[in-house]
Amino acid sequence: MSIEQLYATPILVKVLDNHKNINYDIGKEIDKINWHTKKEWGEPNHISTTDFGEDIISSKNLFSLSDAIDDCLKEYCKDIDFKMTNYSRKSWILKIKNGHFAHSHNHAPTDISGVYYYQTTGNDGHFFFESPNTYFETSKCFRKKYGQRFLQQPQVGKIILFPGWLRHGVFLNSSNDERISISFNIKLNSFLYLLQKLV
Repeated sequence: MSIEQLYATPILVKVLDNHKNINYDIGKEIDKINWHTKKEWGEPNHISTTDFGEDIISSKNLFSLSDAIDDCLKEYCKDIDFKMTNYSRKSWILKIKNGHFAHSHNHAPTDISGVYYYQTTGNDGHFFFESPNTYFETSKCFRKKYGQRFLQQPQVGKIILFPGWLRHGVFLNSSNDERISISFNIKLNSFLYLLQKLV
């Protein structure tokens, strides 16, 4: 007999082998970035970012990062038993300075979201996930392991993929260092949904 982990939330976390090459490409473009602040989020939550409606990875010709994301997507979709062929992507660059954080939010109806860490000390605000099952909080035996926030320490070259509906955020950056990461949203081809339902 074994315990089935029903309704698990698939999270991909890995440090990319070629992250030095990826960061070299990003480094050539980072000084050309036109930053905006999301003041509508309120102080101190208005992190600096590029436009959300574009694909900064494509517009800045970050081919090595794009290829790495593609490989990770294939690995992710294989694990969740989804036959991926093509997709659309939006991506943006975030800069989190001292005193800034990212509030808890999700990217629904995006299928898969992700983040890649270009610049971080590892102590400039942990990334966190919130449990999608709020009922875990009602039980003593499940609360500690399943009901609390799950933390991910940022690391240069680390990439994380997760469902777009999963709530997440970034804790306060209490250091004097700036963290720079590239976030992205993946929308899988809607035709595939219909096709796979028929198969």
